[in-house]
Amino acid sequence: MLRLSTFIVCLLGASLTLGCRKSAEPEQKALCSAPCPKPGPSKEVLRFPDVWKDFCNGPRSIPFEIFGGRQFVRVTLRGPKATREIWFHVDTTGTSKGVQLARSVAEELGYASIADLPSGLSIAGHEIALPTGAEWELQDDVAFRRDYARRKGFSVGQLGAGFLSRFHVCIDPASKRLSLGDPAALEVDPKGGNGIRFVSQILGYNSALYPAVAAALVKRGEIAHQYGFLIDTGASSSMLDESVVAFHHGKHPDWPFASGAFGDADMLGGEIAEQVLVVPEVTLLAPGYNQPTSPPNAQKLKAVQFVSRPTGQWGMFGSVKGRGTIGAVGNDVLARYRLLIDYARSRLFLAPVPNAAGPLWERVGLSFEFKDGCPVIRRVAEANSPARKLVKVGDTLLSVDGKDACKLWHHELTQALAGKVGTLHDLELQRGGRKLQVQVPTVRLLSGE
Repeated sequence: MLRLSTFIVCLLGASLTLGCRKSAEPEQKALCSAPCPKPGPSKEVLRFPDVWKDFCNGPRSIPFEIFGGRQFVRVTLRGPKATREIWFHVDTTGTSKGVQLARSVAEELGYASIADLPSGLSIAGHEIALPTGAEWELQDDVAFRRDYARRKGFSVGQLGAGFLSRFHVCIDPASKRLSLGDPAALEVDPKGGNGIRFVSQILGYNSALYPAVAAALVKRGEIAHQYGFLIDTGASSSMLDESVVAFHHGKHPDWPFASGAFGDADMLGGEIAEQVLVVPEVTLLAPGYNQPTSPPNAQKLKAVQFVSRPTGQWGMFGSVKGRGTIGAVGNDVLARYRLLIDYARSRLFLAPVPNAAGPLWERVGLSFEFKDGCPVIRRVAEANSPARKLVKVGDTLLSVDGKDACKLWHHELTQALAGKVGTLHDLELQRGGRKLQVQVPTVRLLSGE
């Protein structure tokens, strides 16, 4: 009689080849009717610690630049009318179907429709085919620039979750290199990597994987609270639901806190009064962990500064529902680590970057919305008294240190308004019908530290 367990193995083997594994019992092999498939080509195995050198910084790696705390790669597009090198933002939670491009740029290059766009990307001499399931998406940037106050677009191109989640992804902020490995050809051996299991669900209209880990807020060596956090290279700062910020500010008044404007509300420009809470010790670990102290493979982050986001914001990823996430770990934290995401096995590997600088909160402290291409000041940080005297809510920012502010994206403005404490920035403002020049200093916004 055919045992039930053998029947199940055979049934699965017909479609998944489980019945033809080498470890199958002879009885099972004889009873399975599905022929064993020929073994495919062997995969290259990436092993620790060599993976950081051989894969992340090897010949297949791609250079990137950092603007406003985010990574950008330079993509060459050769269209029917013109050839251009374009900055594409690397965003692990970007909602594009794969690769996003501003419609105006596509038209300038001579692409009449999405169907005319190339089937691959040329990045710094590397030719990368679009993986199965990843598609082009055109953003209507003309309407966006005219009507969309939140200024969500960081650049004219994006490598989003629909693209990145179909590779092994390594980001090394120290060497400024990005590596993309084909899971069909490469395999990551987790031994020695101290990987953290993450939740990766196929979510949204782009069927992309959004990686989420648990972040434990630790006090006196014990886990006080634990939440789900996205791993978000699209965020310059780590983010936390404002209701959670308010809760912990009340519960832990000794944790540094500030409110006002910080210039980090890239997707919300000026819509909210940002708050920043510094949590002295945060640990990343696998979701579902329920012990009072951190496991051996957890990654201790030390202090993390969280910028508030509106309660319920975590449905912002297109049709993705937050599903237990109330925040994101952004590049202010990720920039301190080499980052390897094994989407195939849902593992996150982090290796500390020696002497990595922490996040800088020396800024002027302004937040904006955008009308007719020019930023309108909506908030001024409470910590910057000189700026509060000179800059008024409703002023239009025309230039920063001679740079045309009307042509700057949000991340570029954030960068332009930063610097060492005491640095003076020349601002040209329009107030009503007149223009005026003011000088405002960079200050330490988190005065509570």
